[in-house]
Amino acid sequence: MLEELSPPVLFGPHGDNVIRVLEAGLALDEGRAGELASARHPEADEEYHKAWDRWLVDQPEGAHYRNQDHASTLSIPGAGPSRSPIGHGFSLIWWVVTKSAQHRGNPRSCTHDEDGDPVLADPWESALSALLDTAMTCGAPHLSGSEATTVLTTAWHAVFGPEDA
Repeated sequence: MLEELSPPVLFGPHGDNVIRVLEAGLALDEGRAGELASARHPEADEEYHKAWDRWLVDQPEGAHYRNQDHASTLSIPGAGPSRSPIGHGFSLIWWVVTKSAQHRGNPRSCTHDEDGDPVLADPWESALSALLDTAMTCGAPHLSGSEATTVLTTAWHAVFGPEDA
């Protein structure tokens, strides 16, 4: 390793906020996963989708991907140079939550599909979505208005408190 890269270099201008979400995912256990899952706002998928569509407007090849279902989307290679509003942040959050489920969940928390890819079961899958929601609005706040921010951070605030993200 030559040098440590700062969070804004890796995840955009609000990269420090993304780091907090990553740390929460890395420390996630079954109990916290359940709390996040049960506290997730019912409109969160829709607001996450809208934030992706707003980001796609400014991407060179984004028009092709607009108005598709972006619930649980981690990146859109080909839409633009950064793949997502927070670089590889969403993919890294998926990875840390998957590792947490494998290490601290029960045997059914993380299984594998026919291709050998990990598949999260609830509450882990919903907890992952809650962390992706938080990373979207805290890592790319320009993509969410105040009402969307409230929806996307509902689970985070219920579990970690209002001061944290």
